[in-house]
Amino acid sequence: MNNLNVNTMGNTVNTRVIMLKNELRLTDIDFCHRTQISTATLHRIKQGDNVTPKIINSIVSALNVSREWLVNGTGTMFTPEPPPAIATRSITDKAIELLEEQLKKKDEQINTLLAVLSKLNFPEPLIKTGVVRSLKHATGLKAAA
Repeated sequence: MNNLNVNTMGNTVNTRVIMLKNELRLTDIDFCHRTQISTATLHRIKQGDNVTPKIINSIVSALNVSREWLVNGTGTMFTPEPPPAIATRSITDKAIELLEEQLKKKDEQINTLLAVLSKLNFPEPLIKTGVVRSLKHATGLKAAA
């Protein structure tokens, strides 16, 4: 493996891959997810290893990058269409949104359960104690004795 850093690699495909990632403001994980390359492969690219035609094809097709620019350093960075990476949210944003949706569904389920239980003519403290005990049991927390 070649242990060159970005500043000493010169104008290479490796340098342009890093420039592209920075231009799109993508984390390593987002870049790898969108281009379908592994983080280990990206690390090797950053270290100066050869960039294979397969990797080049993945980057070009996933990010609408100009092959001419990526391979030879000539022309413009992107093809005439804007790259899809700019228009989409990061993986982290999507994960947070999914978690928020799931928590909202759980809140709705708990409220529905409480409403149903309150119609069964049990004393309210007994219902709440039982629900809390059940929720603690379901989540692995120890219920108060």
